[in-house]
Amino acid sequence: MRIGFLAWGDQQMRERGISAAAFHRIDLLRNYCQAAGHTTDWRWQYEFSGPGNLAWFANKRKLKEWIDSCDAVYTGSTDPAAHAAAASNGKKIIYDCHTPAIGENLMLFKSQKNLRNFVLYLRTILHETIAARRSGVITTVSDSAIQYFHTRFKRDLNDLFLVRNPVDLETFTPLPMPQTERASFAYVGGMDRWQGIPDLIEAYASGDRSFDLAIVGFDEANEPLRQKAESVGIRAFRRMPRQQALKVFEDAHFGVTATPKICAVHMPGAFPTKWAEYLALGRAVAVTRAYDCAKLTEELKCGVVMEPGAAGICAGLMAASSITLGEREAMAQRGRSWVTEHCSLERAGDQFLAAAERAAGF
Repeated sequence: MRIGFLAWGDQQMRERGISAAAFHRIDLLRNYCQAAGHTTDWRWQYEFSGPGNLAWFANKRKLKEWIDSCDAVYTGSTDPAAHAAAASNGKKIIYDCHTPAIGENLMLFKSQKNLRNFVLYLRTILHETIAARRSGVITTVSDSAIQYFHTRFKRDLNDLFLVRNPVDLETFTPLPMPQTERASFAYVGGMDRWQGIPDLIEAYASGDRSFDLAIVGFDEANEPLRQKAESVGIRAFRRMPRQQALKVFEDAHFGVTATPKICAVHMPGAFPTKWAEYLALGRAVAVTRAYDCAKLTEELKCGVVMEPGAAGICAGLMAASSITLGEREAMAQRGRSWVTEHCSLERAGDQFLAAAERAAGF
């Protein structure tokens, strides 16, 4: 097959580190397709965009010519999917959705009620509807997102494919569990508002200090927040290369997420990759009640689920601290086994190729 990859934005955005996780996903899937003997071609949405970045004003003729040259076309996120679906009959299009965008941008508008965010929300309603209704197949990262497209847009389940964000199991190798009863927690990741880092800091500050916490990922814009974390006894580190950041888990029993409640309400289809990466490292998890990862944490018994907000996180961290070292190790082992089976590149790649073959009509 000849598989096109239409990514959001342009090369300059990638070089600036914008949407790095999304581009990393495309890299992994594209490389897997090439290794399997398929031809690929990477293009950028902005090559075809018109006024206002609206799908209807795109250079449809030019975009259709490129789509026609491919057997199937992966579109990385809602805007490029809408562009491609508007420029063609949509049958070849693979709409890859990490998180349904309507709820995400409604949440953004509610948090910052300005004209720009309102217009973005309206555009997202249009684009997600075009992409979800007209694309040949949809790939996404969670069972909740599969159900979202099935129920909201009446998509046949045969056209919906679960392609989780693959975890590099050679990079995220199991670390020996620290042999200390005093619990230690670690967060490594971004600092955007949806990560709940202020809640995590407040939770630690209001606790009894019977456990340790490390947070990695602060940048210059978050320096006041980093200093606040340090002032209450948290080991707070600026952004650093991945391999260096992962060393913080040598001293941790649990990987943490602190997702706020608003995200659980408006973005139920999301699935944070860090949850699987924590488990791949051989760590139990402590996560707030949001997304499918919370449900899986309870089902797999691979960690602790906490209520969102500072008070709930504080109670959850203290409860996790009382878990015996032996049970922490058992939680981590159960989680690692699940990730190895469900989040490998081979599993994600095979599921993506199945979606591509359906889009191509093979």
